[in-house]
Amino acid sequence: MNRLTLCMPFNDTSCFRCCPPIRPAGYDHLLYVSSLKREFRENRDRWLSRTDLRDKPVVGFWCWGLGYLNPALGTIGCLLHPEQNQGVDLRMLTGYGAKCARELCYEARQFSLLLEDTKIFWRELARGLGSFYFSSPCSNPLFYLMRWGPFILEAFKSFADRQSWSVTEVVWHFPFLINGYLEPRAWRLPVEIAIRVAVRQIELENIYWDGFFSTVIKRWSEVVCNVAKLSQNGPYVHSLAVKDSLKDFVRFFLGISRMDLFQVLKVEEILRKVVLDVLES
Repeated sequence: MNRLTLCMPFNDTSCFRCCPPIRPAGYDHLLYVSSLKREFRENRDRWLSRTDLRDKPVVGFWCWGLGYLNPALGTIGCLLHPEQNQGVDLRMLTGYGAKCARELCYEARQFSLLLEDTKIFWRELARGLGSFYFSSPCSNPLFYLMRWGPFILEAFKSFADRQSWSVTEVVWHFPFLINGYLEPRAWRLPVEIAIRVAVRQIELENIYWDGFFSTVIKRWSEVVCNVAKLSQNGPYVHSLAVKDSLKDFVRFFLGISRMDLFQVLKVEEILRKVVLDVLES
């Protein structure tokens, strides 16, 4: 059985957010639905008839290889992909074959790390979205949710199982998971630390999440003088051999891109004390 992917989450829905590989910054397919629907129909017709398939430049939001994959005109994707051509990869015809084969958004990579039943659980938040809406980071809650990372998503799924909650009940009880006001990659490490404490001592629902984030910021600001002494030189943080949530905290919460390993570990130690203090207060 094929493993569930964020690219084909449902039989009648696909994600084509990354296509084509050359797009303007901040581009969203959802802003151009009418023109893209026409284009995708035309691309499918040309591909099936094998007419007008000369090499063409791929720019902006246009690619002649991107079109409807099924007669019902529901799923959208690469007409040149090997799965559409009996295993033959024709993406090199666009001039971006290697890039097309390589690219996978951060959220899809996080999704791939989840257990299969966890993927199915969280996927339900996007059930009913058509391919255009599923492919839009503005309309698909999974693009926000996945940035919390596997540890947090697995933990809340396990908690939901114990409570016999659906996915909608989970996000109702824990709205910060999808509220859009936090950057998950900045906050995933503090939340991970809180979850580990909760698993040992208290249930997740007993943490005062409404005040957790503002209190962490307040307590962190009280020890910021310790962080100010940390040098912002050294290796790029993303290249260090530490867990991703720690890298993300330094990069997205502190806004520091370079720091040596010893100092990064010192940051984690300070944060752990801050979070424990918040949970005990």
